[in-house]
Amino acid sequence: MGELYTNGVFYSMDAANHVYEAMYVEKGRIAALGSGKELAASVPAGTERIDLAGRAVLPGLIDSHMHLAEYGIMQERVFLGNAVSKEEVLELLKEALKKRKETGERRDCGREEEASRAGDAWLIGYGFNQDYFKTGPGEIAQLPTRTDLDQVSTEVPILIIRACIHIMVANTKALTLNGLMKPVKEITVEGGEFDCGEDGYPNGIARENALELLYKAMPEFDIPALKKALKNAMGEVAKYGITTVHSDDFTEAERWKDIVMAYRELEAEGAMTVRVCEQCQFPGKKELEEFLAERHDSITGGDTFFELTSLKIIEDGSLGARTAYLREPYRDDPNNPDNRGILIIPEHELYEYMKIAHHADLPMEVHAIGDGTIELILNLYRRLQEEEPKPGLRHGIVHCQITDKELLRRFRDQNILAYIQPIFLHYDLHIVESRVGKELAGTSYAWKSLVDSGVPVCGGSDCPVEFFNVMEGIYCAVTRKDLKGNPKGGHYPEQCLTVEEAVRLFTTGGAYAGGQENEKGSLEVGKLADIAVLSEDIFRCEAERIKEIRVVRTVVGGRTVWQDKKFKAAEGLPPGRYIARNF
Repeated sequence: MGELYTNGVFYSMDAANHVYEAMYVEKGRIAALGSGKELAASVPAGTERIDLAGRAVLPGLIDSHMHLAEYGIMQERVFLGNAVSKEEVLELLKEALKKRKETGERRDCGREEEASRAGDAWLIGYGFNQDYFKTGPGEIAQLPTRTDLDQVSTEVPILIIRACIHIMVANTKALTLNGLMKPVKEITVEGGEFDCGEDGYPNGIARENALELLYKAMPEFDIPALKKALKNAMGEVAKYGITTVHSDDFTEAERWKDIVMAYRELEAEGAMTVRVCEQCQFPGKKELEEFLAERHDSITGGDTFFELTSLKIIEDGSLGARTAYLREPYRDDPNNPDNRGILIIPEHELYEYMKIAHHADLPMEVHAIGDGTIELILNLYRRLQEEEPKPGLRHGIVHCQITDKELLRRFRDQNILAYIQPIFLHYDLHIVESRVGKELAGTSYAWKSLVDSGVPVCGGSDCPVEFFNVMEGIYCAVTRKDLKGNPKGGHYPEQCLTVEEAVRLFTTGGAYAGGQENEKGSLEVGKLADIAVLSEDIFRCEAERIKEIRVVRTVVGGRTVWQDKKFKAAEGLPPGRYIARNF
C-alpha cells in the first residue's frame, strides 16, 4: 500500500511554485498532490497516513559536491577543527594516542596485516586550520611541521590533514615509511610540492599532489570497513534532509572498483538511506579508459541509489592553503611573494584527459578555485566544444570562487554549470580580500550575478571541508554572513540570493546538475517521493533564523529514513488551508 502525507505545507519548487497540503505516494513515487481532504477521500483503503503537524516540506535536499566516503572515514580519526593553536593540535593528538594505548583501540583500517606492516596503527588527525590559531598583532599563523609532530611520537606514524584537504603534515616516522626522508631536491612530484626545512629535508608539510606520496604506506580500508564508513556517513547525512549527494569518493585509496563494490553491496542489501551520484575521479588516462570500457549502463538510472554520473578533475588547490591558482600572486604571502598557487595537471595533459571524457559523452566537473584555473578550464571547455560540438553535455566547474566580470560572463555564454558552496563564506569572507585584493574580492563568490544571468547553479558543502548542514549553506547564501552573523550588513550584499533562489541551489539546481530534473528536485507527480520536513517554515521566518532550522523527518522513496523524536508536534493547519500556487 501507499503512504499519504497530510497536514503539511508542501513547497513543490516546480516552475509555478505550487504549494500543496498533502502528498500521496505509491511505490516510492509521488502519485498525487493536493488538499488533504481531497486526497484522503481518494486514496485506497489501508493507505498509511502520516500527519506532518502543519510543518513546511521541501523536496529532498541535494548536496551537489561532497566526499561521503571520506567523511565516513574521517569519523575514525582525530578531529582537530576546534584547535586554536599549534599546541592544542599536539595535545589532541597526544590524548588520542594515550587513549589508544590504554584501550588497545585500532581504528585505522580493516586489514590488520597491512597495519602491522607499518609497525603500528597510524595516528591521523583532520580538520585543523592555522588561520584560526591565535596570534599576536602582525603575526601570521604557521603550519605545524614534522618536528612538532615528533613531539607526539617518533615511533607511531602521524599525519594531520588541513581542513581544506589540500595540505598535510607528516612526522618523521610517516615520512620514513614512505621513503621520503631524503633531500627535497631528490623528490619529484608533478602538481605538488614538499616544503623544505633548513636541513634541506622535507619539513613534513606537503601540498596538493605531494599528498599522494604520503598515502602510499598508509593501510587501506577493505570493503567491509568501507561499507561501515559509508553506512554511518549516510545515516548522518539523512538527519539534515539530504536525500541525494553528488560524491567524489574514488580518491581515498585509488581503488575505484572497491568503492563501487561497497556501494553496490549496500544497495543490494537495502542499506542505503541516501541516493549517491558518484563524481568519478581517477589518477590518470589509463584508469579513466578502463572505467569507460567497463561502465556499461551504470551511468544513468531512475530510482537506483547509486549511479556513476560524471568525471571529477582537480586542477588547483584552496584559497586557505594559498594553493588555488591565481593570475596574479597572492597579496598576503610574504614568505613567497611570487606565489600564484599550483596548477596540478599541465594544460596539455589536462586537455587530452578531458577530451577522452568529452568524446565519450561523460559530463565533467573540474575543481577550480583561482581565477587563473577558472580561465584555463573555460578555455579548454570552449576548445572541446569547438572541435567536437556537444551542447547537451553539462560540463561544470566546482567551487568557481575567484572571478572577475569577464569570467562570470563566460559561464553564461558557454553554459557552464557552477557548483558553488555557500557555506565557504563562513571562513572565506574573512580572508579573501587579504588573499586577492579588494577589487577582485568584490567580483568573487558572485552567486547573484551567476543566477541573474541564467547560469545553471547548484549548491553543495564539499564535506568534510565544511559540514553538510544545508540550512547553514542557505543562510550564508541569503545573508552573506558567517555563522556568527558577521559582517553586520553582509559581505558584498549585492550578491545576496533570495530564499527561493538559495533553496533551488539544493533542490532543482542539484537535480539539473545530475541530469535528473525529471526524477527529483521538485515535488511533482511521477517524481521520486523524496522530501525534507522542516522544524520551521523557511519561507516565512526571518533570514537570521534560517541557520537554526532543523530537519525533523527525511523521506526517501516514501520511506522515512530519519525522524527527530525530540520535536513536539506543531499545531495543525487551519481547516481548508490549501494554497494552489505561488508562495
